Amino acid sequence: MTDTIDREGRCLCGAVKFQVQGDVMFNGFCHCKACTRARGVSPVHIIAVPTAGLTITAGEDKLKVADIGKMTHAFCQECGCLIYQCPKAGATFRAVFPTTFQIDAPDGKACTLPAELLPKCHFNYENRQWDVIGDGLPKYKDFPGAGGMLADDGTPLAAVSLLWGIGDISMPTT
Repeated sequence: MTDTIDREGRCLCGAVKFQVQGDVMFNGFCHCKACTRARGVSPVHIIAVPTAGLTITAGEDKLKVADIGKMTHAFCQECGCLIYQCPKAGATFRAVFPTTFQIDAPDGKACTLPAELLPKCHFNYENRQWDVIGDGLPKYKDFPGAGGMLADDGTPLAAVSLLWGIGDISMPTT
């Protein structure tokens, strides 16, 4: 079953607002250099939707789109908040940041993500700045389906299975 999303978001100052709707292509922590440098932190939690799934609902005139390296970054010209990013060449998705979603907490302060928005995996894990130990999320060398899975310490799981003499690393069923 494919996860879907229907969320509103905005930049820090509120000049740019957007709607994200549709199928979630991936939801996780990205460790690539482009995400890390653009956000100033690693890893970066991103949720990707098909290009048509992101609509700027206000402040399109305040949106600055910059092509930097292999990536396109769109941000608010007023406050500098990153709204989305995607690869320049042949992008079929827009990666948005759950930190910019409108999260209404009962206390008016907390911005804890609801369970359906929590990250599901790590990708580009080979580029991590440190090992992420024990979070229980799968870790992919590249993207799910595009590269091998890695252990928390970055060791390829196929190598781990050979080292331990394990033929199948699939999760045990109860």
